[in-house]
Amino acid sequence: MTKVDFNERNNSRKIKMLVLEDMLKNKGDALDAWVGIGETINPETDFAFLYYSYGIIGLLLFVGPFVGILLFSIISVLIQLFKRKFDDFSYILILSLGFSLVTAFYAGHVFNYYFVNVFVG
Repeated sequence: MTKVDFNERNNSRKIKMLVLEDMLKNKGDALDAWVGIGETINPETDFAFLYYSYGIIGLLLFVGPFVGILLFSIISVLIQLFKRKFDDFSYILILSLGFSLVTAFYAGHVFNYYFVNVFVG
């Protein structure tokens, strides 16, 4: 913590991430990276929260369906473009899922609290 620049010490997101990295590195075992360390500190960005709380397995199980449906929709739209048939549902699905994933990456609290997704949908 003392190695952090003085201006970065006021950044609570940065401090939370440093604490979680220290917990995982110094106090955890090899299994903690795969299954997580539990909900100790909320780092405010969803992907970091899922990684540190539930590990790699939990991150893949939770985000996997979102990414899978998004990729399926993108492939579906590309096929529709070649057939010259347009389906509004696929475009809306791509926009809403893409916006949810981008918001979860930058702002956080999207996957934790599902009411945020009501506004996106």
